[in-house]
Amino acid sequence: MLLALALACAADKHDTAEDTPTVTFLAPLDGDVVTAGDVPVSLLVEDFLLKSPAVHNVGTGEGYAQMRVDGVDTLAAMRTNFTLELAAGEHTLEAELFYTDGDALAPAVTTRVTVTVE
Repeated sequence: MLLALALACAADKHDTAEDTPTVTFLAPLDGDVVTAGDVPVSLLVEDFLLKSPAVHNVGTGEGYAQMRVDGVDTLAAMRTNFTLELAAGEHTLEAELFYTDGDALAPAVTTRVTVTVE
């Protein structure tokens, strides 16, 4: 009976580990027109905890969202709400989840939007 209880607990732990992290832009949305300067960005991150790289626990689903503007790394976001300084023009924003040790999730967990900045 003790073995059955141990196996049941192990199965529960395994099921939790199978949750697939996701990242989605809540703002701005694809195709939005925004004002140049500090643009508010909001992400929805599920099944992954954003934390400072100094606090990483190996084997856990925690880290940061690497923000890219037009393919260039701009910010390691440890929060879901922040601003990005954007100049006028069309820009592609991308968020990719990374573990705090700098390793990307495999397969990669990314999201992209294209915005027009006026």
